[in-house]
Amino acid sequence: MGIVEYSRALTIAEGGPDPLTDPPPTLLSAAPPSSTNNRKPAAILPPPPPPPCARVGCYNLGSLDKRCSKCLVASYCCVECQREHWPAHKKQCKVNRRFELSKQTEEYLFGLRVNFGAYFDRIFACNEEGFERYSALFEQLGNIGFELGRGINSITVGVLMILRSYRDREKLEALAKLTGRDEGFDDRALHLEAMRSLVPLLEEAYAAGDGVTEEEVLDGVMALGTAHMWMEEWDECKACYKRAEEGFVRLLGED
Repeated sequence: MGIVEYSRALTIAEGGPDPLTDPPPTLLSAAPPSSTNNRKPAAILPPPPPPPCARVGCYNLGSLDKRCSKCLVASYCCVECQREHWPAHKKQCKVNRRFELSKQTEEYLFGLRVNFGAYFDRIFACNEEGFERYSALFEQLGNIGFELGRGINSITVGVLMILRSYRDREKLEALAKLTGRDEGFDDRALHLEAMRSLVPLLEEAYAAGDGVTEEEVLDGVMALGTAHMWMEEWDECKACYKRAEEGFVRLLGED
């Protein structure tokens, strides 16, 4: 039994509300964790904001009620934009539908949303500092869904919308930190996805003079190279490191 099922059943056994919407499992015979369930309740996050309309050239906000019915990720401001964008979206739609969170990451994100003692004990082994750091980053992601599996309100679709729809540097930076190898969940595939989406936004912000320095862009390129290295994608790793090295030499004026 996974941590989500264990924690859910334990919450119900202790008289708490069912954190999921479908019927609860049977109660567990296993002994409860030693520590008491005295952690603060999960933050009540506001509804997710509307992302930009996915059609290139449209600058309106999309609507969460007008999402692609196949991948549940691309949002549009109107039916006309959705129809016009379909030929361009079709390939990405298939990629989105194949996307899956690792079971561990899905359970970690679900547990951070539920935020109760049993989860804290089982996953973080009473590491208060780590739990609080992850909780702060989770709140930075905003409301990314509350269901397991893959549905319109699922955590998987919420993560995909951060990767593909929102174009929000703050959310992507939080996702990259949460999934990193050293201080995050060590989800290397998702970390690479986050860095791939983040670096172009850093480049655009630098070009527009929007508070991002060239050094920050190059740091992002280095981090992207490291993410490729963790996935053993050596050609992409070398290309990123070479670009960063050339940029720093130019920036610092060193041979």
